[in-house]
Amino acid sequence: MEHMAQTTTRGTSKKRVAPDIKDWDLDYRAHVHAGLNASDFRGIQWSHSSMQNFMNICDLNQAPLKSFIRSIYRVRAMDVDNEGNELDDGSIKEWLTYTITYSGKDFWNRKCVSPEIVMGLYMIPTFDVQTDWKISNDGTPEATEQSIPGEPRWKYTIPFSKANVDKILKENNNFERKDEIDYGCKFRVNRMLSAGGERCGDYSYEQFVNSDFVHMQYLANRIGGPKGDHNLGRIDPSKVQNSCSCVDCQKASKKKEDKTGKGII
Repeated sequence: MEHMAQTTTRGTSKKRVAPDIKDWDLDYRAHVHAGLNASDFRGIQWSHSSMQNFMNICDLNQAPLKSFIRSIYRVRAMDVDNEGNELDDGSIKEWLTYTITYSGKDFWNRKCVSPEIVMGLYMIPTFDVQTDWKISNDGTPEATEQSIPGEPRWKYTIPFSKANVDKILKENNNFERKDEIDYGCKFRVNRMLSAGGERCGDYSYEQFVNSDFVHMQYLANRIGGPKGDHNLGRIDPSKVQNSCSCVDCQKASKKKEDKTGKGII
């Protein structure tokens, strides 16, 4: 969708068509909703200000909005509500995140480029209750409670599926260059932040959308990475028996079966 924005220059009033990009500022909004001053968080403030500046100058009358997806990652993490509380039974689910850059033209037909932003997750501030005790004038202990910032939580918003991967690519006009994108996986994440940890990139599109999570680890342990030699590396082969439907693994399995009658995956 597009919305109209008023731009005035040199005494002439002209309507500017500004881009309407969804969910790019969820970090900022979550902190404002929690009653925090987002300017106290430099990373969030810088990202918000830079993206807002792009939104304010980009004019779709001059050129259509273009988008460039650099990477798409899979990650396993707990689902949390808008307050950072775990949902359901605390089970781990699999999610998608992607990095994207937008470009267009401003009112004066000059190229403008957004900062690279991460979509599919945002940070939720949490709070802990701190209890302080003091002795009143009559010698009675009194408790006072105050809310203090706790460990932030990451909320993921895009469940992993091949359909959602294709939707991201098609909605951003990146499907034709899907083989140029860096597909990756995060394997070990911090329970609270669920954003760091060990990761591996350089998967093919077919490996990324067709492999289960355990097999993604198996592919990462190949000599040369996911696209390298077909060896088992440090992953127990019994854990990935016939679990991958990517083209190269199926070919390797069939080739091995032709010789021994047993699959190697």
